[in-house]
Amino acid sequence: MNKLPLTLLAPVTLLVTASLPAVQWAPDLVLPLTSHAEREPGLMIEVDSEGRVHSDGDVRLRPGEDQKRLARWLAKKAGPMRTAPNAALGIKLPDERVLLRADASAPFHVVQTIMQNCAMPEAGLWRIELATRLTNGRGLGFIPVHLATDLGLPAEVGESAEEPTETALIRIDVLEVGERRSFVDPDEPWPGSGPSQYVGRTLQYRIGPAMDRDISSIAKRLGAIRKGLETQELTVDARAGVTYGEVVQVLDRALDSGFKEFHFSGYFD
Repeated sequence: MNKLPLTLLAPVTLLVTASLPAVQWAPDLVLPLTSHAEREPGLMIEVDSEGRVHSDGDVRLRPGEDQKRLARWLAKKAGPMRTAPNAALGIKLPDERVLLRADASAPFHVVQTIMQNCAMPEAGLWRIELATRLTNGRGLGFIPVHLATDLGLPAEVGESAEEPTETALIRIDVLEVGERRSFVDPDEPWPGSGPSQYVGRTLQYRIGPAMDRDISSIAKRLGAIRKGLETQELTVDARAGVTYGEVVQVLDRALDSGFKEFHFSGYFD
């Protein structure tokens, strides 16, 4: 198991956007639902249901490929971007947003891999948004998360003398993988490409000693924990096999419960 030491900060103000700029999307992505949104971003990266990474009309990373190809491409894209001072680090970083748009059934560890490579000093892309479908039917929404630190910089850059603060942690495990079926007709098997959904799938959510298999109870439990914390930080530990859509469901409920700063740890390739 690897650790992804990324600190992702969600801004307090959440806005709804009605449209996106023209872009070449990967075909047949089915986005997970959320009630939270932000404004349109700059660089757009997609992950399809098979875990391939798309952007600018090309496949940037395939399952099993060396991540260095993706890292070099991100550094190249970041080079000409507008920059602005980063207060946390005391340096200038690219100031354009990166939209990660993944199929709901895409493996979340691929999204973690993209975030890890965005965080490398060669790219320094820290303003990240996760794309979703809005539950109110008003089109696409974004959950904004800002990469604040851990950009592979020297230890003295951005160091803080503050004591570590207490944070909450939620762990997501796949107990039963279930059967992958066609998204259009769950009675039909998944053909091996395109959108899909799982039937007979069971997840477990662990918050402290408490374990639950019902996603609908997560918001209430997270809300109770949030009231007892001085910070608004939540660590999400998505284990092997967890999908992008399943993580977005947790983030959506965490935002509803008052959490605004997210850390991601656990499994990734």
